[in-house]
Amino acid sequence: MAGHRAPAFGAVGETTLPLVSVITPTFNRAHYLRETIESVRAVAACVQDVAQVEHIVVDDGSTDDTLEMLQQYPVRACRNSCKGVSAARNVGIEQARGEYLAFLDDDDVWLEHHLRGHLAILAQEPATALAFSQGYLTAPDLSERAGPFPTEPLAHGDALRWLLHNDVPVGTFVVRASVVAEVGGFDERLATDEDGEFLTRIAAKYDFHGFAEPTVLWRQHPRRAPQFAVWSRRFTDVAVLVQNFRRPARVTLSRREVWRTILQRRGWMAAHAIGNAQQCLDEQRPGEAAKFLVLGALRASPAHCLKLPQFRQTAVALGRTLVRSWAGR
Repeated sequence: MAGHRAPAFGAVGETTLPLVSVITPTFNRAHYLRETIESVRAVAACVQDVAQVEHIVVDDGSTDDTLEMLQQYPVRACRNSCKGVSAARNVGIEQARGEYLAFLDDDDVWLEHHLRGHLAILAQEPATALAFSQGYLTAPDLSERAGPFPTEPLAHGDALRWLLHNDVPVGTFVVRASVVAEVGGFDERLATDEDGEFLTRIAAKYDFHGFAEPTVLWRQHPRRAPQFAVWSRRFTDVAVLVQNFRRPARVTLSRREVWRTILQRRGWMAAHAIGNAQQCLDEQRPGEAAKFLVLGALRASPAHCLKLPQFRQTAVALGRTLVRSWAGR
């Protein structure tokens, strides 16, 4: 499927302009959230000839000055008590009044030309449920752009097979609210990849249209100290995602395609666990490093671990650390 440029939005007649509901979950990021809100306001001003925009901000139990800051802006603020990003987005979906739904996280920003291409596609293609663009990874200060992502070719039409090996990141897509009402919102059981799971349910029934135009900036933050108890929830996440690829859909995926997806996801998990183990060793937390290597990497994919030199190197470094610790007692 080739990448596509967004068509120009046509003239608007006498009818009421469509409403886009933008949903932002937030938790203790007032310093970034202000810039996120300002970017939505700039986009709304740029598309005021073709659409109306409402911004719903769902505060997931912030303890900073988020609520005070929100009072300075014409946004619809909702509260959700520390139930996670998926639950917060679902609260926003319930509150949304728009014909279209869009999502933007509390530390990311839209460029001014966001939405116009999405709305043009959705207006001209009734069979398309979701339109998406591209974005750049940036430093916390929005400098040093990398990308754009996702890379071309982009899905146009059936997207289920494309989603086996690609992602449509949050912030890049606009989806019809009627479709979300049919397939359901974000799965609140998931700790990661909740957006990918959400998208596979939509792709099983409806067309996507991706166009090659970067319209989003995603801040990348320094890695936090990894905790195995939190990370291990990824095993459940992968299992749920794979179940979705096995559901009835317009396009039937072969067993080989599904198993290849499972192996790829497991391989990624193994590599990620090894990286976390290395970080734990650097932080002098050998016990946590051992959990990531044995209960994480090896459990995810023994075959990938045997092939990855990083696994052997980290295992040797861990062994030496443990021997020194025991010898010093």
